[in-house]
Amino acid sequence: MKAWHILLLVSVLLSCLSLTYTAAFPEKLQQEEGEYREEEIDEEEEEKRPYSFAWTAARHYNGAPDREQQESRGQDGVTRGVFRYVDPRHQVQEIVYYSDDEGFHVDASNLPQDTVAVQSAKSRHTALFEKIRQEHLRIAAERGQLESRENYDTTHYNE
Repeated sequence: MKAWHILLLVSVLLSCLSLTYTAAFPEKLQQEEGEYREEEIDEEEEEKRPYSFAWTAARHYNGAPDREQQESRGQDGVTRGVFRYVDPRHQVQEIVYYSDDEGFHVDASNLPQDTVAVQSAKSRHTALFEKIRQEHLRIAAERGQLESRENYDTTHYNE
C-alpha cells in the first residue's frame, strides 16, 4: 500500500471517530463550540492550600541518591523547601528556600561571591550614581527658582 493510501485511510478513520464521539457526547460538542465557559480562577484570591512532597533520585539503577528535594506549604501560606545535589566536584550543594508574600528567598551553599574587582566596581558605580543624583537635584532646584521668578515677573507685569 502506498503512503498516500495510508494517509487517506487514517484521515477517514479519524473523521469517523470524531463523528462517533460527537454523536455519543452531544454536550461535548456544545462545549467545543464555545457555549461552555470555564470559570476563571483569580490566583490572588485562591486559597493557598497546604501540601508536602519529597523525592530522591540517582544517576544509576540502585545507586546512591545524588539529588533530592523536599517542599511543603503550611497553613500560613508560606512555602519552604530544600534541594540538595552532588556537583561535578563531588560536593553536596544545598539550597534552602522559602516563598512568602514578600517574594522568593534563597540561602544556598553555592551562591556566587563578589570578587575584589566586582566590589570595587560596585562602589565606584554607587559613588557615581550618588554624584549624578545630587547634580539632578541641584538642576531641579535651579529650574524651580527660575520658574518661580518667571511666574512672579508675569504676574507682576500683568497688574
